[in-house]
Amino acid sequence: MATAAALVASLRSQSALETLLKVVSNILKAPTEPKYRTLKTSNAKISVITEASGGTELLRALGFEAEAGTLVLPMGADLNVLMDVQRAITEALAAPAAPAAAPAAPATAAPPPQLPATAQARLHELFAAEMAVDGDANAAAARALGRLQKEAAAAPAAAAPAAAAVDAPQPMETEEEELDDDLKAAIALSRGAGNTEGDPGGEGEAQGEAQGEADLAAALRMSLEPSGGSGLAPAADDILSRDGFERRVKALFAEEQLSSPDANTAAAKALQRAQQEQLAAAAAQRRGGGADGGGGGGGGGGGGSAPAPAPAADPPPPLASQGSSSGGERFERLEDVERVAQEQVDAINALYHSDGVVFVDPTFPPIPRSLYSHPDGARSFKCSTCSKRSNLPPQPTREELFNLRFRGDVAARQRTLPCLHCGAPHLAIEFAVRPVGWERASATPPQGIVDDTTLQFSTVPWVVFRGEPRPEDIRQGSVGNCWFVCALSALAEKPELLRQILLTREFNRAGAYQVRLCLAGEWHTVLIDDVLPVDALQMVCYLKPARRQLWGPLIEKAAAKLYGSYEALSGGTFAEAFGLLTGCPSQRILMPAHPARKEPPPLPPGAGEADRAHHAKAMERWRASIVDSDELFAQLFSFRHSEYPVGASTFAAGNEALELEMKRLGLQCPHAYSVMALTAVGEDGTQLVKLRNPNGVALWKGDWSKAPPPPPPPWSPPHPTPPHPHHLALWTASPLWTYELKQQLKLEHEDEGVFWMAWCDFYRLFAELCVCRLAPDMLEAREAGWLGSVFNAGQAVTLEAYARSEVEVVLHQEPHVSRGVEAVATLVDLGMAVLKRQFDGSYSTVAYAERCLQQNVHLTLTLEQDGHTASYLVVPLCFGQMRSTEPRKFRLAVHSTQPLAMETAPLDAALVATTLIQRAAEHGDRTPLLKSPALGEALVLHTIDDEAGRVIVAENASFHPLRVGWEADAEGFVSSRRLLMCQDVLPPRTRQVLVVLSRDLKGKAFRLSYGFDGGGHEGGGVPAAGLHIPDIDDLGQLKALHAPQPIAGGAAGGAAGLAIPPAAPPAAPFGDAAALADLIRGFGGGAAGSGAGA
Repeated sequence: MATAAALVASLRSQSALETLLKVVSNILKAPTEPKYRTLKTSNAKISVITEASGGTELLRALGFEAEAGTLVLPMGADLNVLMDVQRAITEALAAPAAPAAAPAAPATAAPPPQLPATAQARLHELFAAEMAVDGDANAAAARALGRLQKEAAAAPAAAAPAAAAVDAPQPMETEEEELDDDLKAAIALSRGAGNTEGDPGGEGEAQGEAQGEADLAAALRMSLEPSGGSGLAPAADDILSRDGFERRVKALFAEEQLSSPDANTAAAKALQRAQQEQLAAAAAQRRGGGADGGGGGGGGGGGGSAPAPAPAADPPPPLASQGSSSGGERFERLEDVERVAQEQVDAINALYHSDGVVFVDPTFPPIPRSLYSHPDGARSFKCSTCSKRSNLPPQPTREELFNLRFRGDVAARQRTLPCLHCGAPHLAIEFAVRPVGWERASATPPQGIVDDTTLQFSTVPWVVFRGEPRPEDIRQGSVGNCWFVCALSALAEKPELLRQILLTREFNRAGAYQVRLCLAGEWHTVLIDDVLPVDALQMVCYLKPARRQLWGPLIEKAAAKLYGSYEALSGGTFAEAFGLLTGCPSQRILMPAHPARKEPPPLPPGAGEADRAHHAKAMERWRASIVDSDELFAQLFSFRHSEYPVGASTFAAGNEALELEMKRLGLQCPHAYSVMALTAVGEDGTQLVKLRNPNGVALWKGDWSKAPPPPPPPWSPPHPTPPHPHHLALWTASPLWTYELKQQLKLEHEDEGVFWMAWCDFYRLFAELCVCRLAPDMLEAREAGWLGSVFNAGQAVTLEAYARSEVEVVLHQEPHVSRGVEAVATLVDLGMAVLKRQFDGSYSTVAYAERCLQQNVHLTLTLEQDGHTASYLVVPLCFGQMRSTEPRKFRLAVHSTQPLAMETAPLDAALVATTLIQRAAEHGDRTPLLKSPALGEALVLHTIDDEAGRVIVAENASFHPLRVGWEADAEGFVSSRRLLMCQDVLPPRTRQVLVVLSRDLKGKAFRLSYGFDGGGHEGGGVPAAGLHIPDIDDLGQLKALHAPQPIAGGAAGGAAGLAIPPAAPPAAPFGDAAALADLIRGFGGGAAGSGAGA
């Protein structure tokens, strides 16, 4: 808007500009509020504008009309004009004052006004602070802009050193953040003086407002005073706040880029330096009793000594370990993973042979912190209902524990202990079997480990492997790691895999063992000792070994060390376990009982056309997601025939009826079972599945159940007694078993943890299958890189194929420093696309893995060789990190039948956008917004729904610029546009990624509903880059993700399902936007719609 910009430049009064800025900001904040659109000319503040030279002309240019002593802005006024004027005023106030004699530069020759980079960063910080107070994104954005404008107006009056510190201003006017005393006093003074900034034209203006604002500006300038050069660390109270920490990371990133050309490496170094400064600031605050809020000096008034500070509360922990603003866990990189060389093991063995010193691992010592994740874990337990901790009961004696476990006292086993906070019951036996000490396998009685079958010390020596390992050699202990034990038991069917995990395969008197595990796609060799946790009976407390073998407890201890403690192994998935133990990809198959397969809820009464269409598409996707029973049985049979380990999981996730039925039939929920075999028996071909419970007890009581073991006799110690761990009511064997079938399936020779069940029951009750796709004959390669962040789009991985190759590709996100519930909250969305480079340099998508909220994603595909070589690009898809100043790593693992060349390469955000646009056009839901016989489907939305969120792509298939708007009411989602709204004008025949929404697992709840509209653009010419609110220039190197892309000659528009007019423009195109708007109004007055999701 050149005319308005020129008028703004001619308005020389700073007070008039400030007042006009308030008027414009209030209107944009609440466009339908009449009081903001009505200005009384008798009001002293408004007269400042009208009496200033050029003020009345500027108001008229905005659209204000004179009506009986007032100026009124009609409801139909163009808000884009107000936005242009708002930016022009902000720029004018932020610029240094020109000499009075200098004439104003002609605004028509100037480019469109833009916020400086520092002001943009500050605007983002203020918006985040306002969102913490009020979840309304639009209102928060308007308030943040108003606060930025006040700061910009105050900053030029500061001295030159103060202006240099504008990159790191202190937040203002929020109760949520820590402010220095002078700034608090100034805010209180300005509020107490009756400042009614939100209504500059109202009747409640107080006379002291000007003085209050002056004091506030002075306090702001004082808070902007730098303490030194830009390389110095900020004050402690700044870096210990979230906003201050992020500002510091950005400042250090700018420094690191001077010495490191790689932006991702510079960002990682900047984050590490900022965390070190934060730790030092927190330590200094603890020593000094709190940071000096005054920054030295008297703090506002005049002379006199400052009062003694009040005792400070304990400072918060460093930001790296704090929860986010949404209350979740903050990601912390796992840096200190040991690197073990064979020389270390040789030195330990030599020391044992020369001096008899037996190895005790100093990095995972036999103390409580190796057992428990919580510092108070040895004295308290965490309630599974309220997650709070309660004190443990006294530890039972040896005789009490023996009676509790082996005397058949059902009442004692069912005794519960209530949580001290919510009263939820917990079985007392869970606490009775906790560790009370540590014992070494090679120790001499009365030290050492008691056999849990004979309940006596054994003279049989311990070994790592006794012959060939078997699945029944291990049983789950007193930690909830069924996922891990079950996967390890399944791998025992292939002994060569276990020998690849355990590098020390013979019993070592020195007590040192090496175990090889693959964490998040990266192999680690872990050094451990053979000192194991034991209970009051001196039996191994966790994974229970059989036949005096150590391979199970040693692998479990290595995993516990890798994750930080034994307790950290509680809860997990088969995919994580198979990946940890084999490094191979896993395939998840969701069963009908899985919560993700839940039927969409019915439509509410009175649902509109858009809601009905969305529901119909959701039902179609749901039906397509259900796997046919017979097809799945055949697929699973094929997997087992190929000797792929398979795990099956039960969980109800709120389905109480299903959970009660599983418990009635003897299935544990949630729990993990290994699938051992599938078969069909009888003349009718009854389908059966063979399972194993990792705790060694088969409790299945449905069809095809077997008889339970007899209860133990009431023997007394020290006589041995067989274990009888279950306390449920006994049942009888299923009458479906015949003698012939028992002999055919060798039922009498199975261990107690193995059972058979009908496939129809399995298909109905189990929630998920996981298949470990072992690839012993494939080549393996791994490459690390960076996911996208606020700095850039991250990296991709190039693959050069020299021959046709079958490949398994797995993309891992780097792990949190610990695992469990806290680590789950730090997961970000993760997807993957494999692109093939064409001869003309363009890329086409050959494989696509939808985004999920898992540790990794997996693809199976064939790489073709067209010429001498074929070039492919693996593109990570992660958008929840786009606003983060803390870059995340990824690791790509590729298993291939032929050699490949791999390396990382910078990723262009435009290529990511192209990938999303192609995927949405070919496979997304399609919603026409504007259509007519003349234009066809002129404006179309394409939507991709996945586990991690939603991608919305807009397509302008017409030869005219079209406007599309989107606004959401959401909770627990992160927007790639930084706001939950956007208004974009798409140039003719272009597509654009409007927004990418990603679930934030730190949130307590997830809710998403949105509306959209489209119409003709009436604002004149549209640049090739389109028009965008919020401005995509603020995204920096990520701008191209949301930039319009042309539909090239119909090729891009030739995707399935697209109805696009011919490539040539119509013979008589509409001459202006008004004519197009008339046509659009002719078939419905624009378009509007809505969508919903959960």
